[in-house]
Amino acid sequence: MPGCLDTGTRPYPSPFAKACNSTVTKASEQSRSITKAMKLKAIGHCGVLSYFGYKVEMPETIPMPKTRAIHRQSLPDVITNDLRERILSGEMVEGETIRQEALAEEYDVSRMPIREALKRLDAEGLVQLTNNRGACVTTHSLSEIGEIFDLRILLEVDLFKRAIPQMTEADFVICEELLNKMERSYETYDVGQWGSLNYEYHTALYAAAERGITNEILQRVNLQSDRYVRMHLSVMEQREPAKEEHRQLLALARSRNAEAACALLTNHIQRTKEQLLAMVIATRKAES
Repeated sequence: MPGCLDTGTRPYPSPFAKACNSTVTKASEQSRSITKAMKLKAIGHCGVLSYFGYKVEMPETIPMPKTRAIHRQSLPDVITNDLRERILSGEMVEGETIRQEALAEEYDVSRMPIREALKRLDAEGLVQLTNNRGACVTTHSLSEIGEIFDLRILLEVDLFKRAIPQMTEADFVICEELLNKMERSYETYDVGQWGSLNYEYHTALYAAAERGITNEILQRVNLQSDRYVRMHLSVMEQREPAKEEHRQLLALARSRNAEAACALLTNHIQRTKEQLLAMVIATRKAES
C-alpha cells in the first residue's frame, strides 16, 4: 500500500503519511472551527473563538438571507373580515336579512366562500344562519346587551386589579401610544378605528395580568360589544368623556392605585351600558 510499511499483518502509516494525515486533520478541524465561528457570529457572538485549540477571528459581518413574510388571506377570510366590519360599523343593521346570492353577486364570487364566511360570523355570534340558506344580522335583546356589559365589568375589573401591580414602564408606554392613536381617530372621525382601538387599549391595560383564558373569553365578549361602543362614541357624542376617563385609568395604574382604578373602570363600563340601553330602547320604540 503506497505510503505504508508492509508488516505482513496490518498497514502502519509511514512518516510521510503521518505528516499528510496530520495536515489534513488540522485543515479539517480548522474548517470546522471556522464554520462553528460563523454560526456563533450569526447568533450574536463576536470576538476570537478558541475551538479545538485553534484561535479563529470571526468575520465582521455574515450576510444573512433576507425574507419578508407575506400574510396571505383566503377568499373566505377577506369576505369574513369585510362583512364583520360592515356589521360592526352599522352599515348592516341588526335584523337585516343577508342573502347568499346577493352577496355572491356583490363580491363577484361563487356561493361557497360566502357560505363559509357566514358560518364563521355565525360562530362569532354576529349573524344567525337561517334554514333557507340565508342569514340575518344578530339582534340582541335589551337583556343580552346588558349582559354583555356586565360580563365586561366582571372580567375587566378582575384583570385590571391583577395587572396593576405587575405593570412595567413598557406597558405604560404601549398604553400611552394607543391612547394617542385613539384620540387622533376621534379628531379625524375615523369611526372604523374606534372599536378596535378601544379594545386594544383596554387589552394593553390588562396584559400584565397574564390571564390567557380570561382574555380569550373577553375577546369574544368585546366582539359583541364593539358595535355598541362605536354607537356610544359616535351617535351619543361620548368621545370627550371617554378620552378623559381613559387618561385617568392610565394615570391611576401608574400610581398603583388599584382600588381607585378599578372603581373608575366599573363606572366607565356601567355608564356606557346605561346610556346605550336608554338609546336602544328609544330607537326601537321609534321604529316600531
